[in-house]
Amino acid sequence: GYGIEGVLPDALCKRIQMQYMLPHFRNDDYDSGMVSGILAIQSVLNGSELDAGVTDDYEEDEIRLVRIKFISEMAN
Repeated sequence: GYGIEGVLPDALCKRIQMQYMLPHFRNDDYDSGMVSGILAIQSVLNGSELDAGVTDDYEEDEIRLVRIKFISEMAN
């Protein structure tokens, strides 16, 4: 919902995906990717700032493939 959108805007959520989750997903380690993302969200909700050392540059096709692979793994 919109309740925490002020604290977790789309750009920050994208950064969490790219910086904390996607590196694990690329190694087929979906559990660690999800946990890393949840811990990053928890950190933000507790008032901490995320490390901004990574840019938001990414390849849409790569992200799309990782999402498809993740969904496929979850279905099995």
